Amino acid sequence: MILFSIVTVVKNNIKGLEKTILSVRNQTHLSIEFIVIDGLSNDGTIDLIKSNLDIIKIWRSELDDGLYHAMNKGKNLASGDFVIFINSGDVFYDNNVLSKFNEHIVNKDQIYYGNTLIYFEDTEVEYMPKNEIPEINYLPHHQAIFYPSIFYKHEDYDLNFKLCGDMDYTLRAIKKYQAKHIPLFTIRSEFGGFGTLLVSTISGLKTHIRDHCDFVIKFHNQYLFIYILLIYVKAIIKYIAFKIGGLSLLAKLTSPPK
Repeated sequence: MILFSIVTVVKNNIKGLEKTILSVRNQTHLSIEFIVIDGLSNDGTIDLIKSNLDIIKIWRSELDDGLYHAMNKGKNLASGDFVIFINSGDVFYDNNVLSKFNEHIVNKDQIYYGNTLIYFEDTEVEYMPKNEIPEINYLPHHQAIFYPSIFYKHEDYDLNFKLCGDMDYTLRAIKKYQAKHIPLFTIRSEFGGFGTLLVSTISGLKTHIRDHCDFVIKFHNQYLFIYILLIYVKAIIKYIAFKIGGLSLLAKLTSPPK
């Protein structure tokens, strides 16, 4: 039986973490290692963690240097055959997700990823990756990826990124090891959060553009000008959409097609 390590990073999001904990608790797969990394919350999150130590195997509550630093701490505590990162507030698609994936895994040194349902209030979009090998322009949704121990135990998130660290991590993984798409819905992921904040203000917009440019420059060696231009155009469209219609309109415009 596959041991799945689930890493959840949280800070002052007690309601979101409560949903995630319940979702993990309801999984029918019995071989689970649930790790929660808290950024020194003061909203009752720590008490919630302590009241669920029967399902939370490892936890830390301390200051960190941002999202990717916290995720590095979480994965470095993991011992599973695979690790999956689930944000606080996100939940498994159903109670049998891990049991179903356990049946599909035939190679512990391979990356597996599924589909994602992205939601925000009245907006729901299915993120269903293409079956061919993923690449820089069409990466799987980060929360739907199972990273094998052969990768996650030796590779850290790049702290130079503020927004694209998950994309960078995923691309490095699929360049080293074969990635296989399992056509099952894995995660219900709530739209919003840190990424949205980075396109809702002028200063955040600049960070968004700079981070995506750094990411593209790191991995692309051709058509660079076109990709950089597209980053600026897409970021400005997101900014305008947020100002006009808020999160709901932004979700509709930025969520990938079925």
